[in-house]
Amino acid sequence: PALQPPLLARLGAPPGTALLALTAQEHYTRVVTSTGAKLLLLRFSDAVREAAPTLGLQVHRSHWIAIDAIERFTRDGREGEVTLSNGDRLPVSRSYIKALQAMVEQGRETAAE
Repeated sequence: PALQPPLLARLGAPPGTALLALTAQEHYTRVVTSTGAKLLLLRFSDAVREAAPTLGLQVHRSHWIAIDAIERFTRDGREGEVTLSNGDRLPVSRSYIKALQAMVEQGRETAAE
């Protein structure tokens, strides 16, 4: 069985719950999973660290996403937006676009093998 990220264990999430995204909200982090969302009194950087082993990427100063949660990535000029499997749409900062594109392309190549 896959190892559950410490962040999901902290939430008391049932086995099989997928981590989708993290969003910084002042001193809290909003943790979005396949079963809903919760606010934790936890620094964003600590939440990102506790998301491992989930493969993900910070896409904005306030947002981290799990690569498996990406439904669609769109780019409009220098700005980007990602749509997650739960329908949430999050901004992608200019400085993170190339890294996100590379991760998405790598994921597609792996899925095709």
